Amino acid sequence: MLRSLALAAVICLTGMTVARNRQYRDVLTLWQDTTAKSLEKPRVRLNLGRAYQMTGDGNRAMHEFENAMLLAMAPGRPDRERMMVRQFAAVNMGEMLMSTGNPQATNEAERIMSQVWNEEPGFPGLANNLAVIYALQGRYAMAIQITDLALTQAQYYPSFIDNGKLLFNRAMALKAIGRCEEAVHDFKLAAAQSPDVHAAGPQQCP
Repeated sequence: MLRSLALAAVICLTGMTVARNRQYRDVLTLWQDTTAKSLEKPRVRLNLGRAYQMTGDGNRAMHEFENAMLLAMAPGRPDRERMMVRQFAAVNMGEMLMSTGNPQATNEAERIMSQVWNEEPGFPGLANNLAVIYALQGRYAMAIQITDLALTQAQYYPSFIDNGKLLFNRAMALKAIGRCEEAVHDFKLAAAQSPDVHAAGPQQCP
C-alpha cells in the first residue's frame, strides 16, 4: 500500500513537472515569435528575457534584458515606459547575478541596480535587492535608507508591491545595528503583511 502511494506521488509530481516545463516552453515560444515580429519593442524583449529566465537559460535571459534596457533608451520612448522596462530588467538581472553567490557577480548586480535606482529612486524591487546586498556588505544604514524610501513610494508601484519583504529587510538591518525595538516592530509587520515572509528574524532581540 505504501509503495503504491509513493509511486502515485512520484507520478503526480512528475506529471506536474512535465506540465510546468511544457507551460514554460509555450511561454518562451510565444515571446520568441512576438519578438521576431517586434524586434524594437523593449517590453517585448523584457518578456522574452523573463521567459528565458523561467526556462533556466540565464545567458539568453541576460542578453534580452540588456537589449530591453538599451531599446528603452531610444529617442522618443515615453519616460514611463523607459523607467518601467529598465527597473524590471535591472531587478531580474540583479537577482540572476546575486543567485550565483559570486562576489564579483554581486558587485555587478549592485552596479546595474544602483544605476537604475539613481535615475528614479523608489522602485520596491530594486530596494529589496539592494538592501540585501548592502546588509551583506555591512552597510546597514544604506539598507535602512533605501527601504525607508521604497516604503514611502510603494503605493505608486501597484504591480510590484511587497511591503513584507521591504519591512523584513529593514528589520534585519535595524537588528544588526542594535535598534531592537524597531526591528521587532518591523518583523511583526512583515509577517502580517506578506505570507511569504516567515519572519526568520526573532520576535525579540537582545
